Amino acid sequence: MRLKITLLLAALLMAATSCDTFITYEATYIVDGTVCDPEGNPVWNLMVTGHFTDDVTFDPCDTDKKGHFHDSVKTWPEYLWYVIEDVDGDANGGRFRNDTIRFEEMNFTRIRKGSALDDKGIFKTEFTRTLQYR
Repeated sequence: MRLKITLLLAALLMAATSCDTFITYEATYIVDGTVCDPEGNPVWNLMVTGHFTDDVTFDPCDTDKKGHFHDSVKTWPEYLWYVIEDVDGDANGGRFRNDTIRFEEMNFTRIRKGSALDDKGIFKTEFTRTLQYR
């Protein structure tokens, strides 16, 4: 009986320590960005789309009259990047090249620790991106 209990406890301990391998570490990422032209003027009505993979995107947002956009997504860090696209042609400041912002470029800061094993918390970044004319 003692051997069975010891084996059962050992199996439970092994299962508990190996579960960490299968836990997904998501976090919430808050992105506050501003987009400017080469002269430093804000550019509005640009479409900013967060990407999870090449085929999966988050709902796009647009820059406002101050060139600002805000997004908040829950994902894995290695799978997060943003694409900024000029979708209105010559309107609102001219034609701009599309730009991609990778996760590594965004310099996130943790603003809240995670509340569970699979939650890494909330991270935030603020940045200004300058687009080039076509």
